[in-house]
Amino acid sequence: MSEELKPCPFCGGEAELQTPELTGDLCGTVMCMDCYGSGPSKDDWRDALIAWNTRPIEDGLTEEIDRLRKTYANKAELVEALISVVDTARTAVEQQWCWRDQYPGQKVKYDRDIAPILTAEKLILKHKESK
Repeated sequence: MSEELKPCPFCGGEAELQTPELTGDLCGTVMCMDCYGSGPSKDDWRDALIAWNTRPIEDGLTEEIDRLRKTYANKAELVEALISVVDTARTAVEQQWCWRDQYPGQKVKYDRDIAPILTAEKLILKHKESK
């Protein structure tokens, strides 16, 4: 048998291909040795193996879980990048404020309000706490 059998979809136990030993027929079915759950009987044991291993719902869910893992991994990286950007922006604004405080008569070229940075910082912290 070239293809491995998937674990039992009912209990996770080990499955075995069941074929008639005395008649030499090609027919077969796959059966779990723990809960005795079985797949459909087929005229060719290879078809029984394929039927046992074909699980469209399970395969679809596995694909969706993988997609979600990738999505959230990318979001975690994005959050880390945003934190870095916010930290850099906050430092720049604080430096500008120090310059403005030291030289009150001078105009600061890039004087910005820090409120959007504080809002972004709060959203990022809220996201991190929700994990």
